[in-house]
Amino acid sequence: LFEVNTRINSKTTSETRPRATIPGHPPASDRPLSPSLSLCDNPLDSSGPCLPSVSPQVLPHAVRLSSDANSTARQNATFCLGILGQFGGPAAIDVMQTLLTALQPRLADEEASVCDNGVASLARLVLAFGATLPLTSILPAIVTRLPLRADSGENRTCCRALMRVAQDDAARAHLAPLVPQV
Repeated sequence: LFEVNTRINSKTTSETRPRATIPGHPPASDRPLSPSLSLCDNPLDSSGPCLPSVSPQVLPHAVRLSSDANSTARQNATFCLGILGQFGGPAAIDVMQTLLTALQPRLADEEASVCDNGVASLARLVLAFGATLPLTSILPAIVTRLPLRADSGENRTCCRALMRVAQDDAARAHLAPLVPQV
C-alpha cells in the first residue's frame, strides 16, 4: 500500500526518495497492482474527499485490472471503479464513459461476486450523478440483478441508489417502468 501511495504522490515527493520494500518480496515495479487494489478497497470506500486527487493515477490500473484473468483482481478493480466514480467529483464526469464501458462486461462476468460488484458500482454512480447518467440503461441493469447474492452487502448500496432515484424529480420517470420488478 505504501508503494502505491508513493507512486500516486510522486508529483509532490522527491523522485530520489527510496521506495519502501518488504524484505523477501520483489520491488513494486515487478509486482502487479491487483493486491494493492485489494488492500485499498475498503479504505477507498471511506476516503471520499481525497479521491479526486488520486483518481487519474488509479483509474487506468483499475480499468485494466477489471478485465484481468484473476477473479479477485476483477472484483477489487470493479469495486474500485465504482468508488472512483462515486467520489471522483466533477472529474468523474469526464471519465464516465470509460467507467461505464469498463463496468458493462462485469455485469455478465462468470464470477458472481464480480458481477455483484459491477451492479453495486453502477449504483454508486447513480448515487453520485443521478439524472445526469443514462438511467434508461443503467437502472434496468441494476434492478434485473437484484437481490445480489454473492456479495449481499452491496444490496444496501443498490437500494440506496434506487431510493435516491425515486426521490429525484428528474430521474423518477426512469424508475417507474421498473417498479413491478423492484
